[in-house]
Amino acid sequence: MILQKKLNLLESGGTDYHGDHKPNINIGFGYEDKPLKIPYEFLHKMKEKHEQL
Repeated sequence: MILQKKLNLLESGGTDYHGDHKPNINIGFGYEDKPLKIPYEFLHKMKEKHEQL
């Protein structure tokens, strides 16, 4: 079982941010001129999870 499921966490993926090793990846933005795209479905899952707390 993967840790995310074992701990009952939402699966969100990683940023793959490595600072100076990958200078074209901007934390909180994405790769060069391609901003991160997060689907609204994930926001809804986050809200549902918060309501369970």
